[in-house]
Amino acid sequence: MRRYRIVTLVKDGERPVLRANFGREHRDDLDEVEAARSKALRHRRGEYGLEYRFILPSSEVRWIEARSFVSCRSDGRSERLVGVNIDGSERKLEQEHQRVLHTELDHRVKNVLAIVSTVAGTRTCNSPRYAVKM
Repeated sequence: MRRYRIVTLVKDGERPVLRANFGREHRDDLDEVEAARSKALRHRRGEYGLEYRFILPSSEVRWIEARSFVSCRSDGRSERLVGVNIDGSERKLEQEHQRVLHTELDHRVKNVLAIVSTVAGTRTCNSPRYAVKM
C-alpha cells in the first residue's frame, strides 16, 4: 500500500523523482508524525499539517512542512491522502539564527542595565544630600 509520497529534493535542472517516504522521518519526530497521520485518518479530518525532520538518502537532514488532505468515501472510511511537503530548512535556519541573536541581545541589555543600576546606586550613596553628619 502506498500511503506516503514525497518528491526527492534535487539540484536545479534535474527532474524530480517520487520516492516512498517510509523510514525517512527523523527518529525523534517519528512518533509525532505517525500520531498526526493516524489521527487525521481516524477522525476523518479534512486536513492536517505538521513540521518534522526528513532524512535524505545522502543522510542530509531537512525540515519538512507537510500539509495533507484526507478524502473519505460516502461510508466515512478514508479513501485517499493527498498532500504537499515543503522544504522549510532555510526558514528553520533563519528562525534559529533569530533566536540566537535575540538571546545575545537579551544578555547584553541585562548587562547594561546592571551597570547602569550599579552606577546609579553608587552616585546616590555618595551624593552630598545623603551624607550623614556626625
